[in-house]
Amino acid sequence: MTAFSTIAFLIGVITSLISGFLGMKIATYANARTALEARKDIGKAFTTAFRSGVVMGFLRAANGQLVLYITINLFKLYYGDDLEGFFEAITGYGLGGSSTALFGRVGGGMYTMSVRIL
Repeated sequence: MTAFSTIAFLIGVITSLISGFLGMKIATYANARTALEARKDIGKAFTTAFRSGVVMGFLRAANGQLVLYITINLFKLYYGDDLEGFFEAITGYGLGGSSTALFGRVGGGMYTMSVRIL
């Protein structure tokens, strides 16, 4: 039973890492495009930034939901009607994703604080 919780935890960690990576890639490209649009018109720059944020948000949410959907369906094959064991195993997914996001946020904060000191 704990093996499936561990697997779900690792899947959540990997999903969070991939979502964070894709989000940073989109944010970096969007920043450059927004700066180029700001040279022409501030309204176009706002539109570019807003649309880029929407794309990043939907991509990250869709990535998490797709992987969770696949994980749930795979775990249902093993657990069948044992809902207690199923839900106990699938909670590892959320724990893995949120703990990775939390440590990434704290680590990023430490990095930016060390840059300010230098």
